[in-house]
Amino acid sequence: MPKIPEYSKEALDEALEKINTKAMSLRAVAKKYNIPRATLQFKLKNPYSKSRFGPTPYLTNEEETTIAEWLINMARKGFPRKSDDVLDTVQKF
Repeated sequence: MPKIPEYSKEALDEALEKINTKAMSLRAVAKKYNIPRATLQFKLKNPYSKSRFGPTPYLTNEEETTIAEWLINMARKGFPRKSDDVLDTVQKF
């Protein structure tokens, strides 16, 4: 089972910025931000490896929010939608 990182994305971005601007050495940044040196080296060599796992989403976040709000509003008005209605609505997007 892979380890869960103990640092945030913001800390990683800040650490990489310090290394790129030569404000601190890689070893010093790794120690200060508690990020493994190998991780920093990998991120420096592969800056564009920000891909997500799994298939690409069918809907955008805005579309999902719109559908969720529609479902909530319909349920509040006394017209809860069935799964077939939701699928038909999603296909219209």
